[in-house]
Amino acid sequence: MHVYIGLVGPICSGKSSATPAIEAVFGEVTVVRMSDLIRCSLGGPPAPALSRRALRDYANEKRRSFGSGYWMELALAAVGSSANTAVVIDGIRNPAEVVTLKAVASPTFTIGFSADEDVLLRRARTRGRDIDPDQHDELLAMLRGEALSAPEWDVDIGACLDQADFVVNANLDLAGANQQVLEIARRIQQQCLFRGPV
Repeated sequence: MHVYIGLVGPICSGKSSATPAIEAVFGEVTVVRMSDLIRCSLGGPPAPALSRRALRDYANEKRRSFGSGYWMELALAAVGSSANTAVVIDGIRNPAEVVTLKAVASPTFTIGFSADEDVLLRRARTRGRDIDPDQHDELLAMLRGEALSAPEWDVDIGACLDQADFVVNANLDLAGANQQVLEIARRIQQQCLFRGPV
């Protein structure tokens, strides 16, 4: 049996940097990155060099065709028979994915990462990933679009954050944000111990 920890937040909010803090509490974890599932679905590793917009459009088309929880169902199937106690699902971007995770996997907790636009913009410019938009206006439009209500099959980070069990103040530096994640992971562990064996 696993404890499932879903990570949600906009790009550059620190989600992918949270795993070491979770591992400090749970030991080695199984990590499933939603964006990797989407890239693999498009053509397998190495992933095609596509823009974030192209990946989002492809993911949305699959959600439209197969249901809004489609990518979460694939993520849970990817976990398989992992021997690790904790499973981290990184990059939840649609509220139905949170609902699917909580309906299918138990115990489940979600951690949201919230940061101001200017912090996210600064991080996106400095981290240098090819997939991130390089134009300020394009990046700003993407961030604002992720935060707004959208059709049920589209990305809606704001609605996902509303469903989070815990929220990290990602305006802090990486060490400060990871300290928050460590404290949250300890709380999750305590809740799991209270419920019974994981």
